[in-house]
Amino acid sequence: LQIAGLSQGFDKVIIRGDSEQDRSFAAFYFCEGRFIAVDAINRPKEFMMSKRALTSGQNVDPLKLPDDSIDIKDAFN
Repeated sequence: LQIAGLSQGFDKVIIRGDSEQDRSFAAFYFCEGRFIAVDAINRPKEFMMSKRALTSGQNVDPLKLPDDSIDIKDAFN
């Protein structure tokens, strides 16, 4: 488990991967449309991209996050 940011106060969570069938997924937390945190289990790429985005204030496209067929890099603008 890798965690970046603080999810306290989130109003939306988006899951990437299958949290019920697989031991590899990431939960992305948003508050009022702003990306605030990630919890990643066996998802190092999602964790690293999220950590960079949180540090730099980079935007995240919540519509691309849940689709594993889209490269995670394309969700971060």
